[in-house]
Amino acid sequence: LSYARFVEQVYDEVGVLVVAAQIDGEVVVAPFATLDRIEETTVCFAIAPDQYALEMLSQKADWPSVFYRNRNRGWTQQDELHKRSDKGSPGPRASGSWSPPMCSFPEEMAKPLLAD
Repeated sequence: LSYARFVEQVYDEVGVLVVAAQIDGEVVVAPFATLDRIEETTVCFAIAPDQYALEMLSQKADWPSVFYRNRNRGWTQQDELHKRSDKGSPGPRASGSWSPPMCSFPEEMAKPLLAD
């Protein structure tokens, strides 16, 4: 199931708007062009009309565990890339200079949501 189809299906069936997904450990807003397939290890982020709607979507999986496992896998991949590019340096987390990427919501994406 593609991300686009998943977003459409979840909105049609439950009234929940999926706005982001975790890809390689990072949260990416609206990854329509980069996420080809929703898998068991895909964690999505959504806006829902109420708690019940969110619980319907998240009841099948222990998403916090999956999120942190994905995050750690992403950190490990980043460390390995830095080790290769820095010829054996300990990587960004080991040096204390690494910080997790922040997820931002571009202002231009919010404008259609705020329109009358």
